Amino acid sequence: MQLLRNRNRPPVANADERYYQICRAGFSFALIQHILFIGIFYALSVPLLPQYNILSAILFVVALVVNEKRHFHAAMAIAFVEIAVHQILATIILGWESGFHLYLLFCVMLPLLTSRGHILWKIGIAGTSLAVIFYLVIVYRTAIPVMNLSPGIIGVFAVVNQISTVLILIVIAYVFNATVLSYEESLASEFQYANSLLLNILPESIAKRLGTESGSIADRFSETSVLFADIANFTSFAESTSPDRLVQLLDHLFVRFDNCTDLFQCEKIKTIGDAYMVASGIPEHVENHAEQLIRLGFQMLNELELFNHEEGVALSLRVGIHSGPAVAGVIGRKKFSYDLWGDTVNTASRMESSGVEGAIQVTQAVKDRVGELFQFESRGTIEIKGKGPIETFLVT
Repeated sequence: MQLLRNRNRPPVANADERYYQICRAGFSFALIQHILFIGIFYALSVPLLPQYNILSAILFVVALVVNEKRHFHAAMAIAFVEIAVHQILATIILGWESGFHLYLLFCVMLPLLTSRGHILWKIGIAGTSLAVIFYLVIVYRTAIPVMNLSPGIIGVFAVVNQISTVLILIVIAYVFNATVLSYEESLASEFQYANSLLLNILPESIAKRLGTESGSIADRFSETSVLFADIANFTSFAESTSPDRLVQLLDHLFVRFDNCTDLFQCEKIKTIGDAYMVASGIPEHVENHAEQLIRLGFQMLNELELFNHEEGVALSLRVGIHSGPAVAGVIGRKKFSYDLWGDTVNTASRMESSGVEGAIQVTQAVKDRVGELFQFESRGTIEIKGKGPIETFLVT
């Protein structure tokens, strides 16, 4: 039954949740109070008020139902009319000292605590409630009540109404605070999730700059290394593999490569189909950027061997690396990305495309930067598209 009620309940925006909760708590409190006053007024033989409390109880039931339907303003309007008329009538019959006018504070506070709504509506309800209070102060504070009850009974009414008003305000404050805290926690959780997604797209330092800098983000690096890795026989493999299986395998393999990239503290730039692009030395300077990428390349080759064994496939990888200057920055406003440009990027891509399956091909610039840390086998001078003849090396 509860599930059915929740399913039929209109959705409510998180920003309106506290208004709904406050109205429900306040109207429920008022309903219970009016039911109790029915018996009290009948016992004291107070004219009109017992019948009016019956009507008031019905009106608050209607207000609760309307509030459950998420018609907040209509529910508040019903409650406001009931409270204003009721307190004027109670003050005329029982006098100012009975303290019934205090309930008008509820009508002053509730509109101001709403999360959304037209400002004129809020001013109208709160302002009219204050006007009614001032009217009662001016006209009935010293007026003789219609019914002359004993000072003791009036004193009891005054105490009960004062306590009830305080309790209502406490309930409203508690519900308001609880819903705001819940909303803030939800907001913080969503922010953390959004931030984690952003950090999956951009380097952490670039993500921070994106939140603080209004202009474009672009940096020139005099020293960086770029790695391209590509699955050599991927096209033929893709033609003989189902789409689901293909995407699943590629995802699993690139997750392995991502872990390798994190292990060597390099920066994954992007994937292009079955190609994987990584850089070292950006956005923070790294002294041994060429060494890091060579070690990363070997780790990626090792991961591919394990992957082939576990998945029962026979994929091979070409890896190419080049070192030099580059420009990096964030491009786009939708689906933006952190990317690299320059001759270094183009040459690294050519090192991969002209490379050898299962090996890492590098340029003289990479070899010079790592010195004696690795052994190299010269491939001689080969013709590189768009670059002309370049001497290249395989890291052995």
